[in-house]
Amino acid sequence: EGYEAKEWTLTGKGADTVTYERVTDYKNWAFDATNAMEPVSKAFDKNDKTYWHSEYETKTTGSPNPTHLLSDGPYWITAIFDEPMMISEMTHQRRLNSNGTAYDAGQKVRKYKVWGTTDGGETFDVLLAEGDFVRADITDIIALNDVGYIDGVKFEIYSTFASATKSHCSIGEITFTEKHVTENHITGEVIYEGSASSEFAVAD
Repeated sequence: EGYEAKEWTLTGKGADTVTYERVTDYKNWAFDATNAMEPVSKAFDKNDKTYWHSEYETKTTGSPNPTHLLSDGPYWITAIFDEPMMISEMTHQRRLNSNGTAYDAGQKVRKYKVWGTTDGGETFDVLLAEGDFVRADITDIIALNDVGYIDGVKFEIYSTFASATKSHCSIGEITFTEKHVTENHITGEVIYEGSASSEFAVAD
C-alpha cells in the first residue's frame, strides 16, 4: 500500500587518470640564453652530438677543478611553450664526444635552479627545483614541484665544474616530461522502490 517507484540519475567524480609523456615536439617553442657561443636550440634538437655552449669566463684564482661560482651572475636558458603544460620532470644530459662518451666534466652544470612562468615569460617566479648535479653523471633527472600549468621554464646555472683558469658551461640535451590529468566522471541510473512512509527520503 502506498508504494511508488522513483528513478533518478546519479553523477559524481571518480579518481583522476594521470599519465606521463616525454615531450618530443619543440618546433613552436621560443628559446633564449645568456652568454651563448652556440645556439640554445642545440640543447633541444634531440641530437646528442650537438650542444649549447656558454661564453668563456676568465678566472683569476682557483685550484684545479674547483666548484666555480659564476662571478657575473648565473647563466640561464629559457624555453617558452606553445601552450601551457604541466611538467613533472626535466632531464639534463652532459655534452658528449662524437663516440658517445662524456665530454670534459669541467663544462658540466653543478649548482642550478629551475623556475616556471605563468605569464608567458615576463617573470619566472615559480620555483620548480634546485640542487647540485654529480660530476661523474652523464644524465641527470630533476623531479619538478607540482605547481599546475606553466607557460615555460628558466634553467639557471650558478656554478660549474670548471678548470682553474676558465669557467664555461655546455649542455648536450634538455628534455621534459609532461603530466596529463584526465578527470573521470561516474554516471548511473538508480531505481528506488519503497513504502511512501519509508524513512528514506526520495528527492524529486
